[in-house]
Order: sequence, then structure tokens, then C-alpha cells
Amino acid sequence: MESLSNVHSEQVELGRELHEGLPTHWLEACRSRAGAQCLVFALLLAQEDSVRSQEIQRLEELTDEVTTQRSVRLSGEFALVHSAVKIGLIDLAIPTLRHLSRDEYSRFRDVTHRLIASDNQVDLFEFMLLQMVTRHLDAYFEKKRPEKIRYQKLNPLLEDAGVVLSTLAAMSHPDEETRAVEAFDAATARLRDRYFVEVAHQPAGSCGLDRIKRALERFAHASPSLKKHFLEACSLSVMADKGVSSREAELIRAIGDAIGVPVPPFVKAGHRI
Repeated sequence: MESLSNVHSEQVELGRELHEGLPTHWLEACRSRAGAQCLVFALLLAQEDSVRSQEIQRLEELTDEVTTQRSVRLSGEFALVHSAVKIGLIDLAIPTLRHLSRDEYSRFRDVTHRLIASDNQVDLFEFMLLQMVTRHLDAYFEKKRPEKIRYQKLNPLLEDAGVVLSTLAAMSHPDEETRAVEAFDAATARLRDRYFVEVAHQPAGSCGLDRIKRALERFAHASPSLKKHFLEACSLSVMADKGVSSREAELIRAIGDAIGVPVPPFVKAGHRI
């Protein structure tokens, strides 16, 4: 498998194409403090009507009518947008969000987390988008130093690896338990060959967002080589059936960002794998 740390000219070109293809008002939103916040809120709103109405009501309670209307409008426009574009928008919005005051950021952060907690039905991809935002911005506003390396070996992170890899395998094969287990086995075989340890499969129902968040936070303190091998295993988990959806590919990119391993865009915005 090709190293995920290699940035190829084709992938750089894909990033440029994604940027150039964005509507002007999306770019304008990324460049204004109010617009960048609305963009993040929009990406976190569910598309399912029953859940969506509840989240919209919650958003208006936490912000104001103008912010809510703008977020809802953007959310509707994002409904069928390629996941690579969504992550590209986050990339563009983060520098603008760094210009928030501390009080503004505290409020923004509170709204995003309470928006997710309002129904407990946010999907994994949306959760990872939020992790991308808060990881970058918390480090900036709280003046955090780069994560210290605490883990050189996989042994202390076996449970964490099991949580993430089991979740990815189940997500890739939601109605096919046997294939999900096969995908998990394909991913963990690579880690077993490298580190001579067994990663235990975790029941999908036990891998909640809190456990996933904790696992990624711990892997952020792993050595660069351990991070890279873990991310490769994550990729194998979704590639076991020889097909990768755009959402799966960009989810891997979001996981890489969450643990401190930047990965460039995988696919063109107009192309479905």
C-alpha cells in the first residue's frame, strides 16, 4: 500500500480543483467570522427531517434567527456535496475562526458541542468534522504545545485501535456482519505483522462517540511511525471490499487530521469511487 504520508502532485492538483470549483458565496462565508461559524453549524446539521427539525430549533435557541437561517440555507446546499468538499471548506474556515475573540470562540465551541448532544444522532463523519475544527482551534486559543509522544508501541493502545477499526468496519458494511469482521481482520493483520499483538474486535454498539474521541486523543500522542501504521490499518478497514466511497476516503483523511497526520484529498469532487 502506498504510504499515506506521500503528497503527490496529482493530489495537490485535486486540492486546487476543489478550491476553484467552490461557489463564491461559500468562499465568502469561509472568509468572514460569522459566515465561517454558520458553515460549521451547517455541516453539523442532520439531513433527516425528524432529527433536522430538532437540531434547527436547538440552533436558534443557542444563537439567533439570522445565524440559524444562514446555517440552514448552507446545509441544504451541502446535502449532496462530495465529502472532500466539506473537508476543504473546513480547511478554509479554520484560519478565519482563529480571528474570533476568546469569548466568541468559547460560545462557538459550546454551540457546536451542544448541537451534537441535542439528539445523540450525529453520524461519525460529522463528528470527525467537529474533531478537526476543535483540534486546530483549541490548540490555537489555549496555546497548547504540540502533543508529546507518549506511546512508541501499540500495546497501550490496543483497545483504542479496536474501537476505531471496529467502527470503520461496521460503517463500511452496516448490514453485513461477516464482511465487517473480514474488513476488521484485514486491518488488524497489518498491525499484528508489525507489532506482534492482537487487536480485539469491539461490538459496534459499544463504540460510542466518547470512546472514539478518547481513542483518537490517545493516538495523537503516539510516535509518527505508529500513527502512520494505524492510519494505514484504518484505510485497509474500509478498502477490504476493493471499493471505497468518497465518504469513507475523506473519513480516513479526517481521522488522520485528528491524530496529527495530514492527508491530502483523495478524490475529485465530481467523481464517486
